[in-house]
Amino acid sequence: MPITRNTNQSEISLEEFYLESISIGEKFGKENDFNVRAGKSMIQLLEMINEIFKDTQIWGLTSLKRLVIQKENDWKSDWYIIITGGGHEQYTIEYLLPKNIRPWENARVRGEAKNLEEAKRYLIIAMNECGGWKGNQELIQLTNELEE
Repeated sequence: MPITRNTNQSEISLEEFYLESISIGEKFGKENDFNVRAGKSMIQLLEMINEIFKDTQIWGLTSLKRLVIQKENDWKSDWYIIITGGGHEQYTIEYLLPKNIRPWENARVRGEAKNLEEAKRYLIIAMNECGGWKGNQELIQLTNELEE
């Protein structure tokens, strides 16, 4: 099941949002512009998420150019994971600590992935560690594959 844009936000899909960013940069001859590179990285990330999560409904919304990953179709629900594309397949990935171990409200863990494969690994870890997808069979399978 593809990652779906939160219905409280724009009617365009997540892919269309990032494609717009690429298109605007390229229109003005800025193919190497940060927004173009970051947009391309985020498109690759969305494709990867759709490839590895076939049955899991994942909701996403955008905040500036960041991708916010949620379990529910409600922009007010927990922003479990926030991913920022840095261009050249680099990503900053943050996840919300579970309430029972947060030293303060909305405490997060943050890391930098150097490529898409590393971003995939960090995403799987983040989905486990934030506690938002406990018991999800696809996530359990992906986690087991990481440990092999």
